[in-house]
Amino acid sequence: MTLRTLAVWLASLLLIGGLLACAPTPDPVLVTADDRPAPSLSGHDPAWDSDPVLCGRAGGAIRRVGLMNMPYCVIPMPDAGKVCTDKADCTGRCIQFDISRVGTRTTGVCQRENVQFGCFSEVKDGRAQPALCAD
Repeated sequence: MTLRTLAVWLASLLLIGGLLACAPTPDPVLVTADDRPAPSLSGHDPAWDSDPVLCGRAGGAIRRVGLMNMPYCVIPMPDAGKVCTDKADCTGRCIQFDISRVGTRTTGVCQRENVQFGCFSEVKDGRAQPALCAD
């Protein structure tokens, strides 16, 4: 291949590339989170974990949580820290962190966020339940 042939070939590639760059493209289809219902604290949809707009509509933020460091839409509970004796007193769970009190009468606090990691015990009907450890 001569230098002249190489120059013609390169010029042709540049010309074709320039024409393709000027070609019209279809308008993108935008999917907005506003078309979907906002997340609620009563359930979890994995779509919230990858959509910061949708997660934000529920007052949350996507954070990496747990041992697996997975993205999750973390939503603060409106009654976080309120003293409770049962789940009925809270938006989320009624928990306490003294896991040695299983079966004893106790009070707990409403969980802080919609995800709960570490060791804790749920409080049901004013009694500490067996401990759970979630990572």
